Amino acid sequence: MNTNFLTFADRDIAIKEQIRKDKNIVYGGKAMNKNISFGILRRPTLDFDVVSKKPLESARKLEKKLDKKAGANIYYTKPAKYEHTVKVMSKGRNLKNPDDDYGVADFTSPQRKMNTVNKNGIRYARLEERESDARRSLTKQEFVYRHDKDREDLNRIRMDRRLR
Repeated sequence: MNTNFLTFADRDIAIKEQIRKDKNIVYGGKAMNKNISFGILRRPTLDFDVVSKKPLESARKLEKKLDKKAGANIYYTKPAKYEHTVKVMSKGRNLKNPDDDYGVADFTSPQRKMNTVNKNGIRYARLEERESDARRSLTKQEFVYRHDKDREDLNRIRMDRRLR
């Protein structure tokens, strides 16, 4: 495939293959969406949040895989704002301008044991994990920029439980 780009679907398939192969855990928005029963309650999200024992190695491996599938060097890794986290970034449409670059996956080392559910060979964090993370985030002032998203996630989880 030498088209110098990947569709979102092709990219997601490649990322899931890598996560399955490395036995990593998906958490955050993608995990929440996978565990929510009703499609209308799912939150639109493009990037994967992944727990990996070796985040830098996993991120570089994914970067190489995506570059190979795209037929060009359009993905790169960079350290994230938080310690022990590495981002895989896409160069966006304008390869020379970093302003349109966007995150494809965030790899972080495990901070604690996470309860998971296995779906199609990929381990996803349970809804209870997302719920406790959101509640914890809402109590901390340093995460004020996330509060709206976390409240929205908690409401989505509550509505999903009522409708089950």
